[in-house]
Amino acid sequence: MQFLKETAAKVGEALKLKWTDLDFERRVVMITPEKCSKPRILSISPKLEGMLKNPPRRVSVSFYLG
Repeated sequence: MQFLKETAAKVGEALKLKWTDLDFERRVVMITPEKCSKPRILSISPKLEGMLKNPPRRVSVSFYLG
């Protein structure tokens, strides 16, 4: 939810994310377009970066690895 709130990504875009779409050095995420939209590069905050790198134990963070 924090990812959607901070990036304004669409749910479908977020569900299709892969770990390779995240660039922690530049603190950005590359969004693959849905339908007719264009690819986007979105900034992520230090807070969101920390959440993605260290998810709470009760929450599972998974992106497609293929």
